[in-house]
Parts: sequence; C-alpha cells; structure tokens
Amino acid sequence: MISSARPLLAAAVAGSALLSGCNSLPPTPYRAAPPGDGTYGYSTMHIEGDIYRIDFYGSPATASRTAKAFAFYRAAELAGELGAPAFRIVQGEVDRSILDGTEVFSWSDSFPEQPLGRLAASRESGTNVATLQKVAGTTYIPVPIYITPPGQAQRDYNEKRVSKLTILRAQMLRELPASLDDSTFLTREVLNKLGPRIVRAKSA
Repeated sequence: MISSARPLLAAAVAGSALLSGCNSLPPTPYRAAPPGDGTYGYSTMHIEGDIYRIDFYGSPATASRTAKAFAFYRAAELAGELGAPAFRIVQGEVDRSILDGTEVFSWSDSFPEQPLGRLAASRESGTNVATLQKVAGTTYIPVPIYITPPGQAQRDYNEKRVSKLTILRAQMLRELPASLDDSTFLTREVLNKLGPRIVRAKSA
C-alpha cells in the first residue's frame, strides 16, 4: 500500500509544479506599458483629430474581462485628462455590464478559489479525492483527481496561454452630446463607477 501511495503523491507534486510553471507570469495590473515592444500594460496613440487608440496588452494569466475593463477605463481616464466630458467608442467592443457591475478588477482576479482547478468534495459531483491514509505511522496528503468535461481542458489551456489584447478607438467629445447611445459614455460617470473597482499596480 505504501509503494502505490508514494508514486501517486509524487505525480501530484510534479503536476502542481507543471501547472505553476504555466502560470509563472502573473496577471498584468492596471498600469502604463513600460517602454519597449511586447511589454504589458496600456498604451495610447493619437490617430487624428479627436480619435485615439487605446490598447491594453495583458499576460496570459490576465482575465479577458479584466483586460477589457482596463482598456475601457483608460479611455475614460484619457478623456478626463483631455477635458472631454464624454467619449464615444468608434471601434472595438465594450460590455456595458462592466460599468454597471460590482466586481473588482485586479491582477489576481483571474485565479479561482481553488488554484489547481475546480474541486468537488463528493463522488456524486464526478470528482474522486483520495482520503488521508496512515500506514506504518506515515500520513499521506489527499491527492485530488480531476475529471474534466470533454474539450474544457483545451479551452482552459488556450485561455491561459494566449496573451490578452484589447484594442479600442475612442473619439473624445468636446461637448456633451444631446443624447447617449450604446457607444457613448459620460467621462465622469465612468470614472466614478469604475474607478473605485480598478486595483492599480502597487508602487515600487
């Protein structure tokens, strides 16, 4: 019994090391991209007139929804810096639920509560978990065995290994529009609603 438990434990440790290696690059916080190509963070480019391009490039560990929220917030932040009371997204998608929701966007929100995956506590849920065993005075750590739905493992892997890039083109409006459509936002409203939920990079 001892000989069969030890290889199982060794396999679990090796698997944990492999997973941690895949996620060695942390999620990207809300910050300006440092100088240089391929660096993570947001960048702004003046296209022409009142049109600006806002990019947010995040590491593979960055949640896609977070990358979208960061790009959207950067557009509002830029509008505030330029004194524009409103802005319009002329290219790119913005999920309005980001503005109206309550979730906090940070560099750690892409990690689930169970860092090694979804873990159920019973056989009824389709997951087997080895129990603690004491053999000859030795205690063995429970080893989770995951049963993943077909295709889910590949989707999770793709999500983790692909860098997150959100690109928006925004028109800075120098005057308040007579009415708002789905692509037009009040600068102050976005800053007030979304700003407190953006967790920024910690100062060095």
